Amino acid sequence: MTHKHLSRRELLKAAGVAALGSAVLSNVTVLAQKDPTKADLEIKMGEFYFQVPGKDKNAPIELQAGKELLIKFVNEGKVAHEAHFGRNFDSTKRLYKEDLMPGFLGLHLEPNQVGYLHILLPEKQKGEWELGCLISGHYEAGQKAKLVVK
Repeated sequence: MTHKHLSRRELLKAAGVAALGSAVLSNVTVLAQKDPTKADLEIKMGEFYFQVPGKDKNAPIELQAGKELLIKFVNEGKVAHEAHFGRNFDSTKRLYKEDLMPGFLGLHLEPNQVGYLHILLPEKQKGEWELGCLISGHYEAGQKAKLVVK
């Protein structure tokens, strides 16, 4: 093993870099993922409904804008179901013409699967939207609920 002797200048330079790095890292804030065992909202899905426990099937669901939310979806049905958020459903293209969360393409759950959605809706998204299952025939069978972003 060979040892390299550092000059005083190199040693001070290395110490300065280490001190600066430590100072910079001490101001970094790391946001942890929310604990999936502590969902803010649970939405069950099945043939052909969405339901928040304690509410009627397909009853309006409220979400808070500007607040970080962890939503737990549970497919308690016997077939696959999806969750899409938007308004102005286009039955020909099987999509919403306006998405609540642009870029979010939907959540697909097989029977007995659980899925989580970790979101932060901006204030500009306040208003009435819809939660729907866009699998062919499901939306038409009534699997949709009003979604109110407050």
